[in-house]
Amino acid sequence: MKQGKLINRIMMLVLLAAVVVYLAASAWRSFRDPYTFVMSYAYTVDDSLEANELFLSRCTAFYDAGLYQADLATEQTRRAVNSWVEENTGGMIPEILTEVPAEDAALLLVNALYLKNTWEHEFDPVNTREDNFHPAHGSATVTDFLSNGIRQERYFRTADAAGAVLPYDDGRLAFAAVLPDGDLDAWLENLDGDTFPALIGAAEDTRLLLRMPRFEAEWGGELADALPALGLDTAFDPTRADFSGLGTTESGDPLFLSSVAHRARIEVNEEGTEAAASTVVMAPAGAPAPMDYEELILDRPFCYAIVDLERGVPLFLGTFERPQPAGG
Repeated sequence: MKQGKLINRIMMLVLLAAVVVYLAASAWRSFRDPYTFVMSYAYTVDDSLEANELFLSRCTAFYDAGLYQADLATEQTRRAVNSWVEENTGGMIPEILTEVPAEDAALLLVNALYLKNTWEHEFDPVNTREDNFHPAHGSATVTDFLSNGIRQERYFRTADAAGAVLPYDDGRLAFAAVLPDGDLDAWLENLDGDTFPALIGAAEDTRLLLRMPRFEAEWGGELADALPALGLDTAFDPTRADFSGLGTTESGDPLFLSSVAHRARIEVNEEGTEAAASTVVMAPAGAPAPMDYEELILDRPFCYAIVDLERGVPLFLGTFERPQPAGG
């Protein structure tokens, strides 16, 4: 059997494909100032692929995607894709393709998502102080923690975790932090599409002492093994994949996925959050207050997400497991 043409790179700068579809089809159109939220798409077609006109028209009509044609297996194409991603992520992700696309690449589908937002109630930098963070393995690490003492926050407590939902000043998006009672990995095993909608729905206005690391996080890698393990195996199998709706090659070989490159970056500080697909706080002020408040001290591994409050969907999803070394 022939190797077949490959859809060489799909760059989804969010972790869940369903989120991409959800945003592109409807929700992102309703986002407005005062914050920055940009979702961009580009499709680069190799000279050997005759793209389906219906596919192309839907790309432009529903995703407002840029369409390009080029010889994909060139350094020029690699640089052009990286330049496009850097521009559409506010410079946070300067490179996603580290190598020239394969000779048999037929199509590059590129997606970039960028968000920059400020807290509804910012954290005073005067209250940012060093404290110990305790990773699951290894010794404690000193890092900066955010805090504004005790104030009203959206707090939730479930049978196996506690957390807070911190809104941004647009009223639509929020940063959600979840601290499991036990091991983070064990909690993540039960994470599904209903988890964050349920947590957001359970959050109530509560007097809360919240302490959370100020942090930056970045991850990049290949998802060709992870996605099939999650059930997306057919798309990577040349004998079963059916992408005929995208177009046909000169040789008639089938299109299938060979590689999915993903990179994400997020920064959380006193002013708010800046993220690209790819925080929070602490320290009581003044005299000791009576214990009519809850405490949420994020000094060990926790899960975080940027969520759409209207639909409960996470736009970014990650875990904070240890602070980066100073200067790292």
